[in-house]
Amino acid sequence: MLHMIGLLLKILGIVLAVLLGVIVLLMCLILFVSVRYEVNAEMPGKLDDITVKLKFSWIFRLIAGEAGYRESQFYWKVRAAWFRFGGEKEESMEDVADNAKEEIKEAADTVIEEAEKIIEEPSIEEKKDKEGIAGKKAEPEVERKETDGKKTRMAEKKKISVFQRIKNKLKAVWEKIKCIFLKICDNIKNISEIKDNIIAFLTDEAHTQAFRKGKKEFKWIVRFLKPKKFRLNLHYGFDDPYRTGQVLAGLSMIYPFIGDHMNVQSDFENQVLEGNFHMKGNLRMIYPVIYLVKLVTDKNVRRTFIDGKNFKFK
Repeated sequence: MLHMIGLLLKILGIVLAVLLGVIVLLMCLILFVSVRYEVNAEMPGKLDDITVKLKFSWIFRLIAGEAGYRESQFYWKVRAAWFRFGGEKEESMEDVADNAKEEIKEAADTVIEEAEKIIEEPSIEEKKDKEGIAGKKAEPEVERKETDGKKTRMAEKKKISVFQRIKNKLKAVWEKIKCIFLKICDNIKNISEIKDNIIAFLTDEAHTQAFRKGKKEFKWIVRFLKPKKFRLNLHYGFDDPYRTGQVLAGLSMIYPFIGDHMNVQSDFENQVLEGNFHMKGNLRMIYPVIYLVKLVTDKNVRRTFIDGKNFKFK
């Protein structure tokens, strides 16, 4: 009996050890095996002709995939071992013919409906004109005078009602302006308090230490996450020069980091989009994990996170 119990415990221990080994192996694969990626983009001149292609692979291409944008459509496909997912849907000739027939039928129906409306509208107007002329001829003098008097009284009432509506609208607008002005005054009173709270939050010793820690660790992780190859050649311009300047200002912010690998020409007079983009590198999950562990284990960062979560602008 004891022998059987020992044998069962031995088998159970072996199974648990195998499961633990598989879990450790998976964790090592996720953390230490890098994900390789490559991004290419071509901009021949028009927005509809842009092509973008992203390729990635993991564990010696055991898992690989591709995604992109071409001919104004997005596509993707992934391969995991022998299984494939995604891909582009190809339409058969029969589907194309059926879709074309439906579109032609819908267009013909809309044209027929519009033609019927155009034909019917003049006939209705002519009928109304004829009825109006016949009614006017048949009216006696007494009825005509009564109708004229009614029309004048209705016109006077309409004038009074119009002036009343204008007066009511102006009164409502004035009330809204007063409410907005009072709200602005209330907000102005709280600006000094909000400013003092923000300054106190930013100048706190623990918070400043946390910001320095985050900046230092961010510089450390950028060395491992930056791509091995990067090149951008861009000649762009928009109809609105202001938008062109906005894009140039955004690119100037990253120029100190990748200036040697970037060639940008801005055109403030013409609308143009030409160039190419290439980026290649690999990512290992171990570096973001280390980065998060360093931040979480720092007491100043934890305190700053809690204080920021509980901070209220009032």
